[in-house]
Amino acid sequence: MASASAKPRRLKWRTRIVMAERGVRSVSALRRKLEELGISISDAQLGRIIDGRSSHFNSIVVGGLLTALNCGLSDLFAVR
Repeated sequence: MASASAKPRRLKWRTRIVMAERGVRSVSALRRKLEELGISISDAQLGRIIDGRSSHFNSIVVGGLLTALNCGLSDLFAVR
């Protein structure tokens, strides 16, 4: 059990790395893949996720990213 003074571990987005590994070259290309799955997100919102500037996320968007990029949670996030 963690002590009361321990800081919570944070997740770091690895979306850009996974995109590169999967040959997805742009925010727009990834957004189109998400749209094919029925997930609507703006380029600006997706850009914040890709650049690791998003501190909140929607489980539907995360699920779409996992599907569109054919990866698992451990690929998409790193714990720091």
